[in-house]
Order: sequence, then structure tokens, then C-alpha cells
Amino acid sequence: MNKAMLCRVKRKQEEKIILIIKNKIEPETEGLKVDYQYEDSDPAVQQLISSQVGQKLELDFLAGEDSWQLSSKKMFISNFDYAYDLSSLTDFIDSLITFKANDREIDREIIQMLKDDIFSAAVFWENDTIDQDLTAELILKYWDLDAVQNYPDNDYYKKLMQFADSKLDTIDQETADFWFDIPAAVRSKIKEEVESGKISYENCSVYLKTAVNRIVNTILLNFISEAAGESQESINNLFEKFHYQLIDELTKMALEENKKLNLRPIIPHADSERKDLSLQPDLKITEYSLLEIFDHYSIAVDFEALNLFSESSFKTLSDYLSNLIIHLDYLNQMREKIKCESCGQKLDYELKYSSKYAVYKVDSARCTNLDCQKFDQEIKFD
Repeated sequence: MNKAMLCRVKRKQEEKIILIIKNKIEPETEGLKVDYQYEDSDPAVQQLISSQVGQKLELDFLAGEDSWQLSSKKMFISNFDYAYDLSSLTDFIDSLITFKANDREIDREIIQMLKDDIFSAAVFWENDTIDQDLTAELILKYWDLDAVQNYPDNDYYKKLMQFADSKLDTIDQETADFWFDIPAAVRSKIKEEVESGKISYENCSVYLKTAVNRIVNTILLNFISEAAGESQESINNLFEKFHYQLIDELTKMALEENKKLNLRPIIPHADSERKDLSLQPDLKITEYSLLEIFDHYSIAVDFEALNLFSESSFKTLSDYLSNLIIHLDYLNQMREKIKCESCGQKLDYELKYSSKYAVYKVDSARCTNLDCQKFDQEIKFD
């Protein structure tokens, strides 16, 4: 890597271009037009390296009585086909945007070099062109670097940088409030830190609120919030509402959206390591199933008083969870079965409601592809 800085200096009608580089090159072969080339260790150009655009400079190697003004400053990191523009903060941001527009990866070294100058500036982060994709790359490139000397005033970026610097070890309620505004790649990085034990959740509500699955962060969390502290009758009514919302969403995700259902550990799957569906209150929050979550919030459902199921199939929450696991696996299997064996298109299916378990089953399906050999042939499912 032959890092280089290209400086343009002016005085009156005169302009010079100076290349400051680690190891000298033939500028023409790299498409560069320069008047002077100096190695970065040369004392003659040390002042240029540290100067800001707009500064007046006395340059000994350029003859004349008048001072020179530094008018632009660009940095090459990995090659010479594109430079980071250090002439101003706006120019630098524009050069980052151009990098992204050309599907290029931002060099980590430029972040290392400038982080204390730009990352602490609110005006940098609040620029309209700093989108989630660019934010993610900048934060992740910064993650393992030395901490900045000062953090920006903006709480959102301040927290992201403090997580990167290991200055925060807890996902708190404030962070949870803007959790889904954080770029997905940065959320994944924070989750990795959670799994490694470096970061924890402030409480169970924060854990649920930041869950990836909308069933957890919306349907389950809403039920918990509404049911905590309510009467038994109210809890049962709210649980019925929760169940129907849960089943509708599971069916939609698996069959309409063609997503494989994975709600571990809240709903352990049939192949889960957890086989014992009895309450285990000593588990970590990240290992909680519905059993531990309901217990944590002191929510007890009276299943014998429920009018939800046509038969008294469930006596306890463990029974209910066991049947949920069976239904989850059923939907994951059915998701594959409703693809036409002939053309591969998703079949048009009919749902049948099972009052015994208060769930939807696929009763029959048929292919609607006019060009398919099995067009409109009905398939019945047991």
C-alpha cells in the first residue's frame, strides 16, 4: 500500500500540484499530473501534511516572495484511481458517497486517520447524505480502533460509538427505543457481543423489544405489557387475543411470505436442545421460553377457564407450548409442500380452521400456472 497525499497550492495566477508519497512513483503511469513529488518523510513537505485547506504557507522549495495558499488536499490510500477529498468536511463526505455509489469499500486506514477529527463532530453525522448503509460501514470499520477523544452530542451516534469502544455493556431502554433505526449490520454486531457475554440487556422488556422477529417485539411484548398486573379474567381475554394474533402471524410468515419460522428459544423447535418444557427460572434472559417470560412477569393463564379450544387439550402453559412447537414444525413443513412438484410455483391453498387446537391447517391446494402440467389439479392434505 503506497499511501499518498495530493496537494494543490495557489498564489495569484500561479498554481502547483505536489504529490507527497511513501515511495516515489511514475505519476504519468497512474494518470496523475504533478509538478513536484516528495517522499512523506521529507522535511520540506511536513508542513503541507498537517496544514488545513485555506492556510497560508511559506514553502521553501517554491521560489518567490508571496505565501502560497493550500487550496485542495486529497488522500490516496489503496490505489490511485480514486482519492478521499480532505479539502473540507463536505468534500470528504461527498467523496465517501462517491465511494459507496461506485460500490467500493471504504478504507479502514482513512477512518483511523480522521476519526478524532470527524467522528466527534455532530455536523458530520447529521449530514443528509449519511445514510444507514454508510453509517454501518463507518461504525463497523471503527469498531476495533482506539476510542475517539470526544463523542458527538447526538445520543444515537454517541451510543453506537460507545458500543464499538466497549464503553457500554448494556442495551438499555433508551437504546431499545431507537433499536430498529440502527443499521442491521451494526445490530448484528451488537448481538454478537451479547452472545459472547460482552453486552447484556438491561431487562426482559428491552430483550423482547429488540428481538428480530415481529411476533416477539410486537405481539408478545404487547400482550405482556397489557396483561401484567391484570385480573385473571382480563389475562385470559388478553391471552385469547394474543393466541389468535400469534397463529395468524405464524401462518402468514410461513405460507404467504415463505419464511422459515424460527422463534428459538421463546418457542423451542422440535429439534431444539431444550427438551424439558418445565419452568426453569434460573435461565439467562436470552434463553427464556414463553414459560420463563410469563413467570418473569407473573402472568398465569387459567387454561381450564379458557373458551379458546373446543376440547380441554391444554391444562398448563407447558401443554400449550408443546402444541405450539408441533404447529410451528407443521407450518415449516407445509411451507415446502405448497410448492408445485411440476413447475415449482407456490400453490394456491385453502385453509381450514381447527377448533380443537385453535390453529389453521392447509386443507387443499392447486396450481394456478396455466402452463403447468398439473394446472388446477387439487391436492388434499391430511
